[in-house]
Amino acid sequence: MTVTLETDPRFAFGANWWRFLSRLTEPQIATAEQSIQKLFHRERLDGLTFLDVGSGSGLFSLAATRLGAIVTSIDFDPQSVACAEELRRRYGSGNGWTIQQGSARDQTMMASLGQFDIVYSWGVLHHTGDMWSAIAITAQATRPGGHFCLSIYNDQGAASDRWKIVKQLYVASPSFIRLLIVLAVVVAYECYAIPVNLFRSLMLVIRLKNPLPIWQAWFQSRFGQKERGMYYWTDMVDWVGGWPFEVAKPEEIFRFLRDRGFTLFEMRTVGGRLGCNEFVFRRND
Repeated sequence: MTVTLETDPRFAFGANWWRFLSRLTEPQIATAEQSIQKLFHRERLDGLTFLDVGSGSGLFSLAATRLGAIVTSIDFDPQSVACAEELRRRYGSGNGWTIQQGSARDQTMMASLGQFDIVYSWGVLHHTGDMWSAIAITAQATRPGGHFCLSIYNDQGAASDRWKIVKQLYVASPSFIRLLIVLAVVVAYECYAIPVNLFRSLMLVIRLKNPLPIWQAWFQSRFGQKERGMYYWTDMVDWVGGWPFEVAKPEEIFRFLRDRGFTLFEMRTVGGRLGCNEFVFRRND
């Protein structure tokens, strides 16, 4: 049974993003711009309409405006909407950037927005409480010939089921228990990652190669900005607490959108590991 967003406890995505904004830097914004350029294989988005569904911190809406796009940002969480408004105020990107509250599951509202050259929804639609419906509705906002980008949590079978329990426990717990849950996950993750890095380093030393880059990359991912301009702690809190939560296999996403008139343009998967599979589809003319 699917529980609706109105009755199901939800993770405070907007509160997490608001804390993230307090540390946001120009290099992070540049990294976000680069991720969009790489994703769509283009240096600029001049004149293109860009719909950011589940805009979260507003970082990628800001990045798209800086690349020349005409941006519309929507988010279900009022504090996430406030994050986007703060970035628009802070960086003076008001022209061509519209922000409003709304849900990807609201078919009437989504239809009222019209269609866009690029629809971007990274790590969002699996948190709506009805992922497949949200994907179908959001996809329709892509104009013919336009591109639809989404990333969806990888289906790890039993491991994903265990994560559902962790996330439900998190949203049902008081704040100090939530902190302990995140810390426990971080410790468990690092207890796995550090021995793996030690083994990889040993293998490089045996081959008379420098192991330092392994530890530089590890340090940067934990204490610096990550890919897409994120921070380790922000991502960990988002991952542990992110509820509602659904997953899909890459082939399921491919077939679902293929059957709705989309052609796969770009894809990056995480294999059988934890994380999001990333897709860009082109809507057929």
